[in-house]
Amino acid sequence: MRRKIVAITSQYLKEPISQIVSELKLNCDIQVVSYNKFDTISEVYDSYAGDTDGFLISGKIAKAAIESTAHAYNRPIVSFEIDIAGLYRALLNLLISNRDLDMDRIILDFLIPIDGGCTATAFLKELDIDTVPPHINNWTKALTRTSISTIENHVLSELIRMWNNNEMDMVLCQYSNILPELRAHGIPTIYPLPSVSHIRDLANELLSTIELEHMRSNLPVIINVSPRSSTDNTPENIQQIYVCMEDFFKKNLMNCIPQEVDNHCSALTTVEMLQHITHNNKVCELNEFLTGKLHFECAVGYGIGANFDNAIRNSVNARKEAVQFGKSFIQNENGDMIGPLGSSDRRVIQNQYVQNLGKIAKQCNLSPVTIKKVLASTHAAGSNKITTHELAERMGSNSVSTRKSKWEHTINELRSLNRTISCGELRCMDCNSTNISFSTGESVQTSYSFDVSTVEMRNEIIHSISEKISAYSEEIERLSAEIIIEQERLQSLMDDESVSLESIVAYKKDIFSASDAEARIKEIDMEVATLKSQLLASENASIETQEQRVALLSAIIGKMNELYHQIDPDGNIIYSSLFTQRNEVYSGSEATIFHVVKLFALQFVLRHSFPIVIDSFRAEDLSTGKENTVLEISKSIDKQVILTTTLKHEEIGKYDDLPDVNHINYQSHTPSKILDGAFVESFVALLNDLSIEI
Repeated sequence: MRRKIVAITSQYLKEPISQIVSELKLNCDIQVVSYNKFDTISEVYDSYAGDTDGFLISGKIAKAAIESTAHAYNRPIVSFEIDIAGLYRALLNLLISNRDLDMDRIILDFLIPIDGGCTATAFLKELDIDTVPPHINNWTKALTRTSISTIENHVLSELIRMWNNNEMDMVLCQYSNILPELRAHGIPTIYPLPSVSHIRDLANELLSTIELEHMRSNLPVIINVSPRSSTDNTPENIQQIYVCMEDFFKKNLMNCIPQEVDNHCSALTTVEMLQHITHNNKVCELNEFLTGKLHFECAVGYGIGANFDNAIRNSVNARKEAVQFGKSFIQNENGDMIGPLGSSDRRVIQNQYVQNLGKIAKQCNLSPVTIKKVLASTHAAGSNKITTHELAERMGSNSVSTRKSKWEHTINELRSLNRTISCGELRCMDCNSTNISFSTGESVQTSYSFDVSTVEMRNEIIHSISEKISAYSEEIERLSAEIIIEQERLQSLMDDESVSLESIVAYKKDIFSASDAEARIKEIDMEVATLKSQLLASENASIETQEQRVALLSAIIGKMNELYHQIDPDGNIIYSSLFTQRNEVYSGSEATIFHVVKLFALQFVLRHSFPIVIDSFRAEDLSTGKENTVLEISKSIDKQVILTTTLKHEEIGKYDDLPDVNHINYQSHTPSKILDGAFVESFVALLNDLSIEI
């Protein structure tokens, strides 16, 4: 299947990238389109995403601008820009062309928003070639939609300021959108374009990713649904879930048939359909549908697997998470847990392999899933330590912090009420009563109210609430200290290289599969490296062959023109090809000379071992002078040259006395003699001597 790729570039890059794309010769269709600003690139992406297989995006920030926005279609994206080696090459070329350049006055615009200096000196000396890409990548990941939209203006204004203050001489530019404005201010700029080979490699990488995504879209998915509460898990309710799932599949045109299995319902689908009903793992349309149809809450688990067994196990794990935390969860083929879907607290708990996970869970008296959640929370916080409040928010267990926040909100409301009413008294507008109360307005079980009729009463309440807030603060500090201690224990356990038997047994299958996968990955990497080297050798050989072909053709055509001017010094023809063009017609002696010089030139250049035969070489009125030149050239060829012609009666004998010319006269030859019946017997005898019988 021929894939379609869209390359999104700035207006400045559209033409040169289109030229590069035209030279790629890949088995895909690439369309080049442009955007105006970073904050509009998502709109360009959406307008093409439904009808393409993948995107090439000009620059990491442009790619980040797309990925920071939710889209109906998630297509593979690969960013292209000049690589680090190309930047070093561009700077080296600058130094070679002008050795007086001050590296402190050459600015790399893409480094301006990043801490660490933006001069060529900082790039060459202070930054390391191995650390620059990760540094840039980490900065890019931290970008928000708001910061992305302001980057170009920030960089542009900073460059103009530096130029006006005589702080720089030149800009090595990567933000192509700002180039026209920089040049309008007279600022010298250089924009190093990525090479054709670099774009070709990235396009091939994208095509490989597209094929992998296509394969993944057909992976099996098991949908596993049950009542969330065990008290609701009755045969009648399971039957209701079955009917609702069947109805949901029909309305969404899904070729799925639900099944009742013990205490739950299940169905088989694919990753492609899963992405459709979950809006790329963000919401769960099925759970929303069930909530609107059933009188009880459901737990929905989606399991993606490399095979059916793996998908079934993952769906069970996902449903267990949904039972505990509500809504829906997905466990993918890598073991990553995603959920709860449709919640602001949705997160991805990566299945990072920890050798002694079983030991840690046992000693901490926690489940392996909980340990993974703690690890995910600390990773998200960017530190090995996390506060109680942060952990509570990330883990979904924030009762103490929630109560504290409630009381803080209440005390703010009461203080606001005191500030608002500095004199007079409060009265009910309906009954004119002075007995006024303040209520939180929440559910009956969790709400509370206070008499706030007088300022004194409100002050007493504020004082009481303040003491309660202090108590909660102390509780939070105590719990935070305990969590820090447990975190240190967790860290020490993770640093322990010993592996428990429990852990080995529990994760034996994962360990073996991981090792097998790593071995296979190494094999594939070696195969890829071999193929790349073969491809490079083939490309180099092809280029070398092409160069040799051009040189050979040039030598032959040059020799043809040389011989032509020997034969016809006054001629004005210049040969440009071995063959006549559509608009070139040689007649008379010109045609004869063309064929003669071509045959002679092939011999002089190629030095082949074959004889040269030219039939009727003067049939087109070749003059005597030109004929003599042809004969002289023939003598200089160290090969047999056979020329045939028909002589007029008065020309008989003209070749008899020419030196180095073997004249054979066929005047006495009888045409078609061998076909005469009188020679049949002698011809048969000759064939018999050759062991041929007829």
